[in-house]
Amino acid sequence: MHGWLAGDESVMDRLAGRMARVRGIRSDAVAAIVDADLDAPRPWLASRFVTGPSLSHAVQTIGPLGGVPAGLLALRLARVLRDLHGQGVVHTDLRPSDVLLAADGPCLVDLGLGGAAAATTATQVGAPMGDPGYLAPEQVLGEEPDAACDVFSLASLVVFAARGAGPFAGPDNTPLVVARRILGAPPDLRDVPSELAERLAPCFERLAEHRCSAADLVDRLADVTDVVGAAWPSFYHDLWMREFSS
Repeated sequence: MHGWLAGDESVMDRLAGRMARVRGIRSDAVAAIVDADLDAPRPWLASRFVTGPSLSHAVQTIGPLGGVPAGLLALRLARVLRDLHGQGVVHTDLRPSDVLLAADGPCLVDLGLGGAAAATTATQVGAPMGDPGYLAPEQVLGEEPDAACDVFSLASLVVFAARGAGPFAGPDNTPLVVARRILGAPPDLRDVPSELAERLAPCFERLAEHRCSAADLVDRLADVTDVVGAAWPSFYHDLWMREFSS
């Protein structure tokens, strides 16, 4: 870890607390922590290596994934969040760069460890943690992230996957402008297939208590994606062969 992080006791305390919660997580769709030593002279951690581009890189390189792959991605990640939330773990900082597109499906990385490391600096300057384009309204207002925030962020990154831009992106994407859109504007779901947009809509409720849970989202997506479940491996195999195999 960078020396300035290792030398900040509050950062290391947050990382240690976060690490204690996520080290036991085991899932084919999560890059699990293999080992760590935060008390070493140079603190370190190691996670399972996942071969595949990030969602952000894939969309920027090739373009939007489209409705079927985005629906499959939504279902896979909703299942991951359902399981994480059931174990009392909240990601807190879900964004396209935290999703790797492996040949057998999307894999979630970070598990909020990056947010834990950045929390002290963000708090000192009075800024919310995370990528402003994928924060839930309560995070924009500086509240502690919870499971409902993960659901809002998941829906936002699925929109990015489907249309190539987040639901609160616009001509001016400075953090303050994006934060205002999240707090006061409806999500832009243009070019998102209507069936998928309809099922994501409850994830964008402004009030966390009105938002659907990850488990609810799994149920909502099942009938859309089950019939095309075999499309995931072939889609990403083709993607790899075209752009990333070299």
